[in-house]
Amino acid sequence: MGWFRTCRQAFVEGVEVLYGTNSFVIESRDLLDAILEPRTDGHVLAPYHLAKIRSLELRLDVLLCGKLIHAGRAGPERLPNFAGLASTFPDLRFLIISFLDTLYNDHQVRPTGRLGELRELLFDPLARAFAPLARQKKMPIIVELPENVFLDFLHNSDFVQESLGNQGSNGWGTWLRYPIVTETGGSMSTNGDNLYYYLKQGSYSSAGIFIHKVIGFGKESAEYPEGRVC
Repeated sequence: MGWFRTCRQAFVEGVEVLYGTNSFVIESRDLLDAILEPRTDGHVLAPYHLAKIRSLELRLDVLLCGKLIHAGRAGPERLPNFAGLASTFPDLRFLIISFLDTLYNDHQVRPTGRLGELRELLFDPLARAFAPLARQKKMPIIVELPENVFLDFLHNSDFVQESLGNQGSNGWGTWLRYPIVTETGGSMSTNGDNLYYYLKQGSYSSAGIFIHKVIGFGKESAEYPEGRVC
């Protein structure tokens, strides 16, 4: 019995270290859908393990506007069910969602010309999904947009800007704030400050590595080594 208790303790502590101190990257849409919308007959990964993850990066190939013809394929035309983020990863402290260049592929209309549509299809659903995470996060929630989308919004007065480091230096430069809202559409706030997530340029910019070093994002900004899930 003593041997069993020792092994059990080692297992629990090992899970804490493995999932709680690494940064996980998920690129497979099938895996992400299976995690966020688990089947009734089983789970791809144990919910107990997922609940220990604190740092997560999602890399998504989504086509919201336009058509993609080259390579004979197109990315999915819908977002994952992000409503399950908070319940699946209840201890999540740091989150990056990175969209590939396929996100916006309409050369006839600039992204700012479809701001209302992009709010409805992308920015607001993300804000609602982030709401349960916003109060518990220790570090910022970041959404990385393709260059053609981000630069078009950069000088749009609808977005509050924040300067982080030198422009164009490994993902640094001017970032945009997008308000986090409740299900009823009201802005969320804590200690009198409105909550928001960041929009920044670039995908796969290693933001998960360098952002932990930013002064002002909290003392709990220790680096998480990257661990690839798939």
